[in-house]
Amino acid sequence: MVARVELSSEKKRELLRKFDSGDFHYVKINADKLLKKYPNSVFLLNLSGVVRKKLGYFEDAIRIYLRLIKIAPKFSEGFYNLGVAYKDQGSFAEAVDMFNKAIQIKDDYSDAYNNKGTVLSVLGDKR
Repeated sequence: MVARVELSSEKKRELLRKFDSGDFHYVKINADKLLKKYPNSVFLLNLSGVVRKKLGYFEDAIRIYLRLIKIAPKFSEGFYNLGVAYKDQGSFAEAVDMFNKAIQIKDDYSDAYNNKGTVLSVLGDKR
């Protein structure tokens, strides 16, 4: 059995510090480089999607989140972040679907409930 190599905690902390400081281009460039070595890293895929959304690259973020949820179908945050990207792009039906999937995985996901409610309110849906 081959051991799975993971991104170091130190590298994760560095990327998160840069993200928190607003250095989104640094995070994007370095996450892209690291994804070549760790193509199935849930952490890197999620961060890569988040940073692309922050930079306004919604289509790229959505593409990455779709890849993420295929790799990690029980990662509620991936569905949630995909829902937010869809919502921000105006794809409200898709956003509601993703928020519902996030809630199915984590039934106390308050941010998913809140965003779902916001989108349904915009749509005039009282579900």
